[in-house]
Amino acid sequence: MVHHENVQITRSAAIPWGIVGVLMAQAALAHFNRVSISVAGSERLMTEFALTETELGMIYSAFLLAYTLFMLPGGWVIDRAGAVTALTLMGIGTSLFVILTGVLGLFPAAISLLTLVIVRFCAGAMSAPLHPAAAQTVAQVIPPGQRTFINGMVTGAAIIGVAVTFGVFGWMMDRFGWPTAFILSGILTLLLAMLWWTVTVPLRRTASAAPCASDRKEFNTLLRDHRILLLTISYATIGYFEYLFFYWLQHYLFKVHALSITESRWYATIPTLAMAFGMPFGGWLSDRLTSIGCSRSVIPVCGMVLSAVLVGAGLCCRHPGPAVFCFALAMAGAGACEGPFWTMATHLGGERGGLSAAIVNTGGNAGGMLAPFVTPLLSSILGWSGAISIAGGLCLSGAILWYWIDMDDHPPESATAPSAEAISTRSTQVMI
Repeated sequence: MVHHENVQITRSAAIPWGIVGVLMAQAALAHFNRVSISVAGSERLMTEFALTETELGMIYSAFLLAYTLFMLPGGWVIDRAGAVTALTLMGIGTSLFVILTGVLGLFPAAISLLTLVIVRFCAGAMSAPLHPAAAQTVAQVIPPGQRTFINGMVTGAAIIGVAVTFGVFGWMMDRFGWPTAFILSGILTLLLAMLWWTVTVPLRRTASAAPCASDRKEFNTLLRDHRILLLTISYATIGYFEYLFFYWLQHYLFKVHALSITESRWYATIPTLAMAFGMPFGGWLSDRLTSIGCSRSVIPVCGMVLSAVLVGAGLCCRHPGPAVFCFALAMAGAGACEGPFWTMATHLGGERGGLSAAIVNTGGNAGGMLAPFVTPLLSSILGWSGAISIAGGLCLSGAILWYWIDMDDHPPESATAPSAEAISTRSTQVMI
């Protein structure tokens, strides 16, 4: 249910599109930098430095491990220093380690499994505040009736960043060499961080610091809220579902449907793009439904249930075309849930929205980390259809948890959300 005054703000307050645009660019470029190592790994590093698939997996996992471990410290930085500062530091820190990856490539003697793992681990740690800080920024500058749509646009931009990495970074490597490609990506990331710091000057002037309190007390208060814990578990189930498709769909199409490598690449791209489309659409639809009195849980529940059903339908298809079509709709349904998850996370945290969002995203990344290596283990026992079916079942269980999560509940004690009047004033002041 949405209060009447929030509906009025939705209709009258303008969205600061300059800030939103740079925020989307940061999300897209951050995920571009995250995936680019896999492009370089499969096409260059394996042959040039005799790395095995297992060693490449360690390099990839180093980023995800640090990203998950530093999620809660990142939330603390967001609430103490502010979301704008956290995103600026994220951009600067990430750019340095992306550039360092390229610099190592200029000195082949410095390249080893250990150095690459360390650099990727540090890059993952610096990237941790990205999505919680983005969601907190949206909560600060976007009117309540439009936040889920904007959160969906930001997460959708991140997925677009993933989708274009293979073609764009591959072209950069072909044109300039892989070390220079990393250096150019890092420089662009640094320039974007500087642009973000510039366009958010009005926001930094109007932002109020969170009241000082015991960090442990605030953290315990959030953890005692059963809604945050249930939201975290639910996000872990959808994280598992999404990461399974990110890492194993191409292999599934290649092995089960006997597609060529080129065909499997293109077919595997379609569900990712569908997910990117589903994110802003799901956010927009969620905002429209809440404006007429529906619960914020409608879209997540319907999206996750449909995803589970459509995955089952795709597994029953004997031909790759219909199967990928079902998988694409399933990923679009999962993507539609992203905006409501982030809006709910910051709502429940109130002034500690950064830490609350970090807790929820820790769950999402924990589920995501399990999918890459649990899926092949399950497939060896149950077959690929059985392994993917389990992901659908987890997605369905995550939908059920939303029954106990109510948007109308008050934020945790000592974590009061900004007033409607404050949001209206702030969104007007930061328009550019």
